[in-house]
Amino acid sequence: MRHQTKNSSSEANSEANTEAFLMSSRAQALLAKARRRQLDFALAGRILASLEYAKRADRIRRMAQPALMGLAVMALAAVPAFGQATVRTAEVEVGPIQAHQRVTGSLRAASRADIAVLEEGRITEVAVNEADRVEKGQVLARIDARRLAAQLDEARADADVTRARIDEMSVQLDLAQRDLTILNQLAANSAAHDKELRDARTAVGVAEARLNASERELERIGARVELLQVRLDDAVIRAPFDGRVVQRHAEPGEWLSAGDPVVTVVSTGMIEAWLETPERLADAVGAHANEITVDVQASGAHVASTRVRVVPQVDPRARTFAVVVEMDDQGGRFSPGMSVTAWVPAGQRDEYTSVPKDAVVRTARGAHVFLAGLDEAGQRIAVHTPVRILFETADRVVIGGDVLAPGDLVVIEGNQRLRPNTRLALATPAS
Repeated sequence: MRHQTKNSSSEANSEANTEAFLMSSRAQALLAKARRRQLDFALAGRILASLEYAKRADRIRRMAQPALMGLAVMALAAVPAFGQATVRTAEVEVGPIQAHQRVTGSLRAASRADIAVLEEGRITEVAVNEADRVEKGQVLARIDARRLAAQLDEARADADVTRARIDEMSVQLDLAQRDLTILNQLAANSAAHDKELRDARTAVGVAEARLNASERELERIGARVELLQVRLDDAVIRAPFDGRVVQRHAEPGEWLSAGDPVVTVVSTGMIEAWLETPERLADAVGAHANEITVDVQASGAHVASTRVRVVPQVDPRARTFAVVVEMDDQGGRFSPGMSVTAWVPAGQRDEYTSVPKDAVVRTARGAHVFLAGLDEAGQRIAVHTPVRILFETADRVVIGGDVLAPGDLVVIEGNQRLRPNTRLALATPAS
C-alpha cells in the first residue's frame, strides 16, 4: 500500500511538472525532441524538473553570494588585529590633589541687549536677521528721518542768517564807536553838545547789546543744530558690541515709539558659565577658584577658565550660590543656554591616584583606559581597563579603587582606536 501511494504521488508530481513545462516555448521544443526519440511525457516531465531545480539552485547561489561575502567580512573584522600601534604613554601618579565636586549650570552671554530705537518713527529697514553675526557699529535698522533732516537744514540756514546779522551788528558797533570817539574829542574843546555826546554813547551801547544778542542767538541755533544732528544719527540703529542676533522684534513699515526694541543681540568672544554651587563649598571655591574646568555637554569640550567670579549671595531655597566662570566661546561654538558641568574645589588636599585627562576614553558603557601591559613573551600590549572617576582637575582625572598602580603606563595618544591585546610600540613618555 505504501508503495502504491508513493508511486501515485510521484506520478502526480510528474504530471504537474509536465503541465507547467508545457506553458513555455522551451517545453514545446523539448517535447518535440522527446517525441522524436520516442520518450513519453512522464520522462519529459522528469527532465524538466531536473532542469528547473538546477536553475533555481543556481539562482539561490547567486543571491546568497553577497550575504556570504558580508559574513566573511564580518568574520575577518572579528579577528583581533595583531598589528603594532605606535602610542605615547604616561605614568599613573599618586600624590596630593585638591578634592573636587561636580556641579551643574548653564552658559550665559557676557552681554545681552534689546537694541531699542531712540527716536519714534516708521521703520524703513531692518538690516539683519536671526543668527546673523554683527560687529560693533554695524547698522541694524533705520527709522524714517526725513522730518529731522529738514529741521536740521532749517536750523543750519537760521545759523547762516544769524552770522550775517552778527557781521552787520559788528559794523554798526564800529561806526557808533567812531562817532563817539569824534564827539569826545569835540567835547574836550567845548565844540559838542552834551546831548550829542549822550546820544553817541547810547548808540554804542545799543549796538553792543544787539551784537551780543545775535551772538547768543547763534549759540542757541548751534545747540539746536547739534541736537538735531544727534537725533538724526539716532535714527540709524547700530550694534553696541560684537555679537549675534538672536531675536528680531520689528519689521519695515511698523511704527515704533522711543524705547521699543528692534532686535536682541548677544555678545560673542567671551561667554560665562553660571554654576550652581552648594554653600558648604564656599570656602574651598574662594581659595581655589582658578582651578575650575568647565565641560560643555553639547560638544563634549573641556574648557579652562580665564577668570572666575563668586556672586556673594545664596539662594535661600536651594542653598546654593553662583560661581561665574568666564571662558572663550571658541568662535561661536558655544551658545547661551547650553548645559555645562564643572568640577569645583571641595576640600583639603589628599593622596589620590590620577592619570592625564587624555588617558581616559569615555563611551556609553563607561570610562576606561588602556594600560601598556606585557604579554607572556614580554611584548607590550594594550590592556583594556575600566575605571571609576572620582573627580577631575584642570589636567588630570582622579581614579578610584585599586585598578591602577603607581608607575603603570597608560596610553595618552593613540588610544581612541585601540583594541584590547593590540601590540604597542611606545614613543617617548610624555612629561
